[in-house]
Amino acid sequence: DTVDLITFSLYITTFVNPVRKLSTFAELFANGTAGFARFVELMREEPAMQYYFAPLEGVTGSEFRRAHHRWFPGVDAYYMPFLSPTQDHVFTQRELRNVLPEHNQGFRAVPQLLTKSPDDFLWCAGELAAMGYDEVNLNLGCPSGTVVAKGKGSGLLGSPEALDQMLDRIFSRAPLAVSLKTRLGLEDPEEFARLLDIFGQYPVSLLIVHPRVRKDFYRHP
Repeated sequence: DTVDLITFSLYITTFVNPVRKLSTFAELFANGTAGFARFVELMREEPAMQYYFAPLEGVTGSEFRRAHHRWFPGVDAYYMPFLSPTQDHVFTQRELRNVLPEHNQGFRAVPQLLTKSPDDFLWCAGELAAMGYDEVNLNLGCPSGTVVAKGKGSGLLGSPEALDQMLDRIFSRAPLAVSLKTRLGLEDPEEFARLLDIFGQYPVSLLIVHPRVRKDFYRHP
């Protein structure tokens, strides 16, 4: 009886193992076929490309944006040359000409702010939200020596802890979406990993990366 039981078990094992392998293969084949079909479907879709117009101080003001949109429509968003809000919390006439909604009709425009003060940022963001804007961009990329010396623009990238505290204050109170424009770091591209850890803690609506560090300015690395 014992011999018969062992023989029976061996027969069952010999029969079941191939069945199990066949079943596993059939499942993998079905999953693989479905995955490949989805891959082909995605490859046939037109990519949802977004076109954003980068700002250039002294050039891409409201007059330029209106003219460009009239003759070259299709831009999804025009990012404005930066505003520098101060503790006085007032707009200059020049700034108003740039940001007033009536000067930016017919296209989506996104104001950009250059500051190291969360209070100044939040005041300006509140004013822009009241004008009807749905996004504001924080400039962490400007490499200008005078800007960096004041701890603004890419100068903020050299103080990750201070940057983290600033973003915490901004994102906890901002009345509209906040996007970021950044460089890879102040001195070394290796700084970017730490910066990404910080950015990842907040609901950044869009992260725009200038793939240079501050010391590269606008030259090729």
